[in-house]
Amino acid sequence: MRPRPEDLAVAQEVKRRLARHVRLYDFRLFGSRARGTANSESDMDIYLETDDLTEEQQQIIRDIVWEIGFERNIVIVPSIFTKAEVENSPLKASPFYKTVKREGVAL
Repeated sequence: MRPRPEDLAVAQEVKRRLARHVRLYDFRLFGSRARGTANSESDMDIYLETDDLTEEQQQIIRDIVWEIGFERNIVIVPSIFTKAEVENSPLKASPFYKTVKREGVAL
């Protein structure tokens, strides 16, 4: 299955707004909304890979995600990892990471 156009539009809006404040190496929609199996109660899972973040940048991410979710009546759940975490930790071998890379929709 494929993501619904409205879910892609929300994810793209999140990416566009976040990219004004942080460097994004990878941004993916994953989970039920990426598979196109979401219902009205489903949250929106997004994967972010970025540089190290200051506390201020982390707050900006939380604020943007909350604002867009509130506007669209969707709970948006960001999974945030730094490029260094991905490259220098066991994350790459984790089932979570492999699933996100395999099934996630890169935007």
